[in-house]
Amino acid sequence: ITTNKFGKLKLDVGLSQNTSEQYTVIGEVPLRMDRTHARLDWNKNDFSASASWDFWRGFMFPADSVLQQIIPELRLKTHTYDGEVRYSHLWDTWAQITLGANIRLTTFRSDAVDTPSTTETRVGLFVQNEFYPVDRMTINIGVRSDFSTFYLPDASFVDRLTFSPRVSFVYAPLENHTFRLN
Repeated sequence: ITTNKFGKLKLDVGLSQNTSEQYTVIGEVPLRMDRTHARLDWNKNDFSASASWDFWRGFMFPADSVLQQIIPELRLKTHTYDGEVRYSHLWDTWAQITLGANIRLTTFRSDAVDTPSTTETRVGLFVQNEFYPVDRMTINIGVRSDFSTFYLPDASFVDRLTFSPRVSFVYAPLENHTFRLN
C-alpha cells in the first residue's frame, strides 16, 4: 500500500492450491485446483479504479487404476480479467451518488465439455443514489445495465442488453440490528 498526492494504491497478489476428493457415480475422483491472482486498486477523493486477473487451473482423474485407462485426466483453465472505474460523491450529509463502469473478459478451456474453449466479454454501467432521510435509515435506488457476448451470441446488440433496477430500504434501530427490505 502506498499513499501520496496521487492517491492510494494497493496491490494484492497470491497463489493457492486446493486438493480434495469428490465421490461420484464412477467412484472416488481426486480434484486439484490451483489459483493465481493479482489485484491493483487506486483511489483518490471521490474516484476509484481497479484491475484484476484471476487464473484457475484444475485437474480431475479417477482414483481407480482400471477407470484411469477408460477415463482420461480432465483439465480445465480459466482466466478472468476485470476492470472498474467508479465515482462516488457524498452530497452534504443526506445523499451519496455513485456512477461506474466495468468490463470483464473470461476465457475457459477444458477437455471435459463439448465446446473445449469459450470466451465471454461483459461490459456494465451503473448508477445508484443512497439517501439518508433520517438517522439510521438508508434508501438505495439504482440501475445497472450489462452487455454480454456469451448470452444469445447471434442476437442483436439491444437483445443482449440487460437492465437491473435496485431499490432497498435499510433501517438499523440498534448498533448490531438491521432490517432490510429489497
